[in-house]
Amino acid sequence: MSLVWTTELSDTLEYLPENLKIRKLTDVPKNQIVKFSDAFEETNESIRIAEMGFIPNIEIKIIRNDGKNPLIIETKNVRLMISRKLAEGIYVIL
Repeated sequence: MSLVWTTELSDTLEYLPENLKIRKLTDVPKNQIVKFSDAFEETNESIRIAEMGFIPNIEIKIIRNDGKNPLIIETKNVRLMISRKLAEGIYVIL
Protein backbone atom coordinates (compact mmCIF):
# COMPACT_ATOMS: atom_id res chain seq x y z
CA MET A 1 0.00 0.00 0.00
CA SER A 2 1.50 3.33 -1.06
CA LEU A 3 0.77 6.20 1.29
CA VAL A 4 1.09 9.94 0.73
CA TRP A 5 1.05 12.01 3.92
CA THR A 6 -2.16 14.00 3.61
CA THR A 7 -5.29 14.36 5.69
CA GLU A 8 -6.44 11.15 4.04
CA LEU A 9 -3.35 9.38 5.41
CA SER A 10 -4.31 10.37 8.95
CA ASP A 11 -7.68 8.71 8.40
CA THR A 12 -6.03 5.67 6.80
CA LEU A 13 -3.65 5.19 9.73
CA GLU A 14 -6.62 4.46 11.97
CA TYR A 15 -7.30 1.30 9.95
CA LEU A 16 -3.75 -0.04 9.68
CA PRO A 17 -2.84 -3.11 11.73
CA GLU A 18 -1.55 -2.15 15.17
CA ASN A 19 1.85 -3.74 14.54
CA LEU A 20 2.37 -1.74 11.31
CA LYS A 21 4.34 1.39 12.13
CA ILE A 22 5.16 4.23 9.76
CA ARG A 23 8.12 6.46 10.60
CA LYS A 24 10.26 9.12 8.97
CA LEU A 25 13.45 7.63 7.57
CA THR A 26 15.43 9.93 9.88
CA ASP A 27 13.84 8.21 12.90
CA VAL A 28 15.06 4.71 11.97
CA PRO A 29 18.22 3.47 13.74
CA LYS A 30 21.32 2.02 12.11
CA ASN A 31 21.13 -1.59 10.82
CA GLN A 32 17.33 -1.69 10.74
CA ILE A 33 15.61 -2.85 7.55
CA VAL A 34 12.41 -1.07 6.57
CA LYS A 35 10.15 -0.79 3.53
CA PHE A 36 9.66 2.43 1.61
CA SER A 37 6.12 3.75 1.93
CA ASP A 38 6.05 7.09 0.15
CA ALA A 39 7.26 10.65 0.12
CA PHE A 40 5.71 13.35 2.29
CA GLU A 41 3.96 15.19 -0.53
CA GLU A 42 4.17 15.86 -4.24
CA THR A 43 7.24 18.10 -4.47
CA ASN A 44 10.46 18.24 -6.43
CA GLU A 45 11.95 16.14 -3.64
CA SER A 46 9.38 13.39 -4.07
CA ILE A 47 10.13 13.31 -7.79
CA ARG A 48 13.83 13.10 -6.97
CA ILE A 49 13.16 10.23 -4.57
CA ALA A 50 11.29 8.34 -7.31
CA GLU A 51 14.13 8.97 -9.76
CA MET A 52 16.55 7.44 -7.24
CA GLY A 53 14.61 4.18 -7.53
CA PHE A 54 12.44 4.34 -4.44
CA ILE A 55 9.25 2.44 -5.18
CA PRO A 56 6.62 1.33 -2.66
CA ASN A 57 7.67 -1.68 -0.56
CA ILE A 58 11.31 -1.64 -1.65
CA GLU A 59 13.53 -2.71 1.27
CA ILE A 60 15.93 -0.15 2.70
CA LYS A 61 18.71 -0.90 5.19
CA ILE A 62 20.00 1.97 7.30
CA ILE A 63 23.80 1.89 7.20
CA ARG A 64 24.44 5.20 8.98
CA ASN A 65 22.08 7.47 10.89
CA ASP A 66 23.96 9.42 13.53
CA GLY A 67 21.36 12.14 13.95
CA LYS A 68 23.34 14.96 12.36
CA ASN A 69 25.07 13.93 9.13
CA PRO A 70 23.54 12.65 5.88
CA LEU A 71 22.12 9.13 6.06
CA ILE A 72 23.72 6.22 4.27
CA ILE A 73 21.22 3.63 3.15
CA GLU A 74 21.38 0.45 1.09
CA THR A 75 18.76 -0.81 -1.28
CA LYS A 76 19.15 -3.53 -3.91
CA ASN A 77 22.88 -3.83 -3.05
CA VAL A 78 23.45 -0.13 -3.82
CA ARG A 79 24.51 2.33 -1.14
CA LEU A 80 23.23 5.88 -1.28
CA MET A 81 23.98 8.94 0.81
CA ILE A 82 20.97 11.20 1.23
CA SER A 83 20.64 14.50 3.01
CA ARG A 84 18.76 14.67 6.29
CA LYS A 85 16.39 17.20 4.69
CA LEU A 86 15.48 14.74 1.95
CA ALA A 87 15.24 11.85 4.44
CA GLU A 88 12.81 13.90 6.58
CA GLY A 89 10.28 13.61 3.77
CA ILE A 90 10.61 9.84 3.30
CA TYR A 91 8.20 7.61 5.20
CA VAL A 92 8.92 3.94 5.78
CA ILE A 93 7.12 0.95 7.24
CA LEU A 94 8.82 -0.81 10.15
